[in-house]
Amino acid sequence: MAGLFGGKKDLKTESTILEIDAVGNLKSDSAKHDGFVTLSQRDNLSPEEQVYLVRKAVKSLYLDEDKQEVIENLIDSDQFSCAVKKEILLLLGQLKSDQSRVAVLQKLNETDACRDASAVAAPAKP
Repeated sequence: MAGLFGGKKDLKTESTILEIDAVGNLKSDSAKHDGFVTLSQRDNLSPEEQVYLVRKAVKSLYLDEDKQEVIENLIDSDQFSCAVKKEILLLLGQLKSDQSRVAVLQKLNETDACRDASAVAAPAKP
């Protein structure tokens, strides 16, 4: 059966996406910030969840510093995916200040690698 987002149904991903949406729908920017920061500190986010989180946080948060904190938490994760690295670079222009953009670029530069989705994918069944 297809999941909410197409493809095979994955309840973990779907529930995480719905959780990210719930945080994005909070009224207070400080509550959104706290929620997104908490989510971005999880070590078990899939590449799809990381991408969705960074998109939603950049769209929903007002302050560049808040967006930057979420982005840097994702970069610091052991599961930092190449897909979210690409998304961060695509969204970089949505940060208003050069200072925040430069800080994110420096953080990316300090990170020696990202995990390719194919490296963490389950092995094919014979």
